[in-house]
Amino acid sequence: MMYARSVLGLFLAALSAASAQNKPVTTNVQGKPAIPASLRRALDARASLFTKAAIDWTRTDFLGGEFDGQPLHHLSMFAKDQRADIYRGTDDGITAIAYPDPQDRSRFEYVHSQERLLLDQGTKTWWRTEGERIVADKAVEQDEPPFEFTEFLDVGLLPTPVLYRAYGGLLDGLEFVEFVERRTEGGHYIVDGELASGGRISWFIDPSKAWSVTKSRRIGESGELLYEAFTDYRRMGNTWFPTSVAFTNRSGETTTTVDILDADLDKPHLPDTLLPADVGIEPGMTVQVRGGEHDGKQMCVAPDSETLLTLKEAMEADKAGRIVRGPKMLAFAEQHHISLPDHDAWVQYTVKFMRDFRLDNEQSQKALIILRDSQALRKGIEAGKLQPERSKSRVQRVFDSLVRRLDRLPTRRQRIVGDVVRKRER
Repeated sequence: MMYARSVLGLFLAALSAASAQNKPVTTNVQGKPAIPASLRRALDARASLFTKAAIDWTRTDFLGGEFDGQPLHHLSMFAKDQRADIYRGTDDGITAIAYPDPQDRSRFEYVHSQERLLLDQGTKTWWRTEGERIVADKAVEQDEPPFEFTEFLDVGLLPTPVLYRAYGGLLDGLEFVEFVERRTEGGHYIVDGELASGGRISWFIDPSKAWSVTKSRRIGESGELLYEAFTDYRRMGNTWFPTSVAFTNRSGETTTTVDILDADLDKPHLPDTLLPADVGIEPGMTVQVRGGEHDGKQMCVAPDSETLLTLKEAMEADKAGRIVRGPKMLAFAEQHHISLPDHDAWVQYTVKFMRDFRLDNEQSQKALIILRDSQALRKGIEAGKLQPERSKSRVQRVFDSLVRRLDRLPTRRQRIVGDVVRKRER
């Protein structure tokens, strides 16, 4: 099942294949406007860009304020209908602005490395900030996270830089009266959606780039231009992937840009399922539960990285050696000189590698994915019926692969630093 979260999904039930190619056309089905074929194909193409992905991107606002003109970094991960977002802040690692005196905004201080991580598993939402770790049952009424997902796959489909709409669609209050499609002499398509509230939204579609929306435009009731979005694409494998989006106001001034720095799409090393550990909530960590039968309680993440244990159950599992601590817990224990049992040498190796080579947040996330995939392969081999020597040989090959894959992560500068650190240890 391809990942699908199109911002215009509210209208997909009203789609119609009827549209002319050489003249304006309005289509209606049972009194409701139907989306013309070109726009339908554009939405489908965007919604099916990948099944799983890890995308490093930035958003830059030019609207004044403390972060004006500074790219804010995100790592977004997808696995089918699950998604995660890790916010990393500016190039210098500044993630927030704090005001000691709310009445005096001339005095402020930068906040570094304040974690803001979010995971949506469909039935549960996990989030982590500097001061709390929360798991919320989405089936019951609950407090929402203090931040929202950026609908990355929707960016540029509407001419607005308002990208956050995970908990209430941007189009919930919009009503289209009709859609008109026309084809240009160059073979491109333009679709105008007339709004009941006045004015229209226009989409410019390029069939030669897999029906990509290259521009969207908001026109006012009197025909005046309000704002636009321009999207550039790059061919990646068999698809056209959006690489940058620029939003402009009625004066043509750029107000916001979104730039994709790196993207891994449907690569074998990407996880098929996202777990709390992917946003830094590891086995053995305590979380505050909201909703469900354990509402309001503190519980611990189980060894499977997904289910929850009571504090008593977690203590028993830890004594039995069933909780394998992740990199964050191991790093915390080392920082505070806490003695921990040596459960997994592969975890220890990966944590030390991340520390020695000073991996950044994005590289660390990739390292953890590599570790988890390797552990899964090892577990499958050890659970098989191979002869002990053959099983040991295959496990060693998996570990050697882990080492090679980790070695590809550091930059040249990081490798120089890491090599110096390792030489000192000899």
